[in-house]
Amino acid sequence: QLPARSTLRKAFEGHPGLAYIPVYEQAMDPSDIESSLKAMGLDNGVTPDAIHLLMSAQTGMDYGSFQQLLRTIALFGLRKSTPLEAADIRNVIPAQAEADIDTFVEAVADGAATEIGPRLQKLKAGSASPVSILIGMSRHFRLLLRINTSAGGPEAGLSGIRPPLWGPRRDRISSQARRWSQDRLEQANQLLFETDARLRSVANAPEFAVLERTALRLALMGRGR
Repeated sequence: QLPARSTLRKAFEGHPGLAYIPVYEQAMDPSDIESSLKAMGLDNGVTPDAIHLLMSAQTGMDYGSFQQLLRTIALFGLRKSTPLEAADIRNVIPAQAEADIDTFVEAVADGAATEIGPRLQKLKAGSASPVSILIGMSRHFRLLLRINTSAGGPEAGLSGIRPPLWGPRRDRISSQARRWSQDRLEQANQLLFETDARLRSVANAPEFAVLERTALRLALMGRGR
């Protein structure tokens, strides 16, 4: 799970005497999912339809993301005195999809070009629409431009955001706003506007391909290229 810019990861990838391989967790079967939810405090159980939906949701998600989804579902289930049903799971999954879009957008703004393809494939597998992803990107880059062009500087711009940002998210957005120049942020917002127009005007356009190309261009711009 180390990011591409991790010093430890670079040490292994770049060393001539070392090799590295990805190690993946095995997919969870229905009994594993039920056991995990029970261990997380969900005592009322889940219906077979709900388990089937969770098995489908697991496809395209990494192990850590799926565990986070299960924790969210377990917390959601504390409010119920009956087993969770498929409808209950559907109420939770959109929130997870929104979180995945936010993570994708952060990778774009951080200039993590190598993460764009895998994260976009995950969003596609999770049925996220190109329009919702583009809206998330546009919203984020408008926010960065607003912070960057604040009369009192980025910190003043951050302080003026409502609702306010706190903790690691504030630190990350502050770092992004400082890394991106005003000119490049204006170019980024123009590119997103043009991408939106293209997706709306071209019939049968390969939407995810168009979106990936835009995201890669933005990521490279964020690295000063």
